[in-house]
Amino acid sequence: MKRIFLLLITFFVISVPAFATDWFHLGTSLEHSEWYVDVSSISTHALTPMEEHQNQMIRNLGLNTYNYPYKSVWVKIVDADESSIIEQVYIYQNKTVAVVNYAKYDSSGSVIDSESNKYPNPSAIYPGSLIENLYNVLY
Repeated sequence: MKRIFLLLITFFVISVPAFATDWFHLGTSLEHSEWYVDVSSISTHALTPMEEHQNQMIRNLGLNTYNYPYKSVWVKIVDADESSIIEQVYIYQNKTVAVVNYAKYDSSGSVIDSESNKYPNPSAIYPGSLIENLYNVLY
């Protein structure tokens, strides 16, 4: 019985995923929030053949394309009161950004709000912003 218990504990420990983060300080915002980027989370999304085909069809109609390659990255924003937001953002090659997932934490680390957006709506990256700094590093 003891052996089975140890085997189950070992299996559980091995099967639980471990999430490592490598937070890099990006800078301080005008509102005095500290911004960090999880360097280990950066990934690239190239256009799929279907997205390329959609873009070609749209160009054939004389319109601007709407599928762009992007980088996915997790960003942590810590406010002066120690509350924080951790969000996954897509930073598109056409200099736009969209929040895909986020969780807001109070100063004790409890989640007070969260949301996931399967179809994010990108917005322009403002010149001189911390997101523009990140864009310049990624591209």
